[in-house]
Amino acid sequence: MEVVAVTEARPAARTRRHALLVCALLVVVAAVPRVLGCFTELWLDEAWSWVSADTLDSALGVFTQLHQSNNHHLVSLWMYALGNAPEWALRLPSLLAGVASVLLAAWLAGRRDALAGVVAATLVGACHLLVYFSSEARGYALVTFFALAGWAALERELATRRAAPALVFAASVVLGFLSQLVALFFWAAAFAWSTPRIVRESGGAGAAALRLVRLHLVPLLAFAALYFVDLRKLDVGMGPPFEPLRLLASLGVFGFGLPLRPGAGAIAFGVALGVALLWALLRLHRLRDDRWILHLVAIVLAPAAVLGALRPDVIEVRYFVIGTTFALILWSEPLAAGLRAGGVRRWVAAAALLAFVAGNTVQTARFLAEGRGHYAAAVRFMATETDGPRIKVGGSHDFRVSMMLRYYQRVLPADRSLVYFKQRQRPEKGTDWIVLQDEEPAGTAAATYEDRNGNAYDLAAEYGFAGIAGYHWAVYRNRGGAAADR
Repeated sequence: MEVVAVTEARPAARTRRHALLVCALLVVVAAVPRVLGCFTELWLDEAWSWVSADTLDSALGVFTQLHQSNNHHLVSLWMYALGNAPEWALRLPSLLAGVASVLLAAWLAGRRDALAGVVAATLVGACHLLVYFSSEARGYALVTFFALAGWAALERELATRRAAPALVFAASVVLGFLSQLVALFFWAAAFAWSTPRIVRESGGAGAAALRLVRLHLVPLLAFAALYFVDLRKLDVGMGPPFEPLRLLASLGVFGFGLPLRPGAGAIAFGVALGVALLWALLRLHRLRDDRWILHLVAIVLAPAAVLGALRPDVIEVRYFVIGTTFALILWSEPLAAGLRAGGVRRWVAAAALLAFVAGNTVQTARFLAEGRGHYAAAVRFMATETDGPRIKVGGSHDFRVSMMLRYYQRVLPADRSLVYFKQRQRPEKGTDWIVLQDEEPAGTAAATYEDRNGNAYDLAAEYGFAGIAGYHWAVYRNRGGAAADR
């Protein structure tokens, strides 16, 4: 009997080794677009973060001075430490976290099923939503990584009841808070999933209480301190108003690679997404696997509860990076089962996987081609086409345009300077240039523009973008000549 057991174990071990090799290759492949994305230009939220960090007197100011929703604490600390660094360096923490998230997703799914680990690495590695934020100097890739690290540590604590994984879990939640506040979604899910099991398996109220304290006391204290020092004074930034169909369409396009627009297609996608989630959750429930609680809360219930209670004016697809990642891991197991089953189920699973990869690859290719915008090129163009040392510029949105120009004036030579005039402070005969921004990648630039004083401008250049965020810039030249000379 022992010889048979060893003989049967060898193919399984060989299969697992092959799966590990494939997962390692997939992680390398997933890293490529993430690295390339780091060399695109910074857009508003990133530039704003850098400019804000550049104004601080000390690192402590990240918590005591920057009371704004754009402040992702770990990223701001990194920017403060680096100072005037190239874009790729500012994005390095996001890059490392994004690549590590692919590895963690494969490990979390592969612990139970080697093929599911391969599928999870494929899904998480290809997902454009995750590629994009892995190459952005913001906290969304970091918070996703810390959610996955916390999940892995919590599973270990539930299996061993040891203090070390509990401390890793607590640290992951705290670092998640400092990355982006959507870490709350994971913390709520982890609490809902683990608490009933801890109470049931600890053998007494005292032991259960001790384990819960080890897991959650430090995150609770850290969040309370963060609230007292910073969050209670938070100034939430503005953006496009919440439109459910627009959000669904964005999730379908950037998370699943589907060619959607707000409307009937987005509604159909929302229904299909709900059905797919319900099917995968019921599958876990039938298998008596209580991870369905973790996924249900992280993907649906916690975001709905928190966003429903806060009712923010802006709800963007970036708030769902954790839910998207958890959903992809959730689906990796039934897809792996379908691939293994053969027949029609194999063809359906393979087709779904290929369609997902193809659609997301198209989105990522567009993003790598156009980036988040071409603001440095616009500044260089205006500098080249302007006589004299000062370049006078106005814009359609004072805060956003001026913030981007403030960051990208670094590309100017030392003897040139850029001056931005707010809309109500422009010279009577206008500025040298007007920058009209559009949140649509293609933009809607007219051939001419006239300001409130009747000054005429001609379209001189356009700069687009692709992906989840950025601005199309239409640059207009003052028809009357150089405003600086009048």
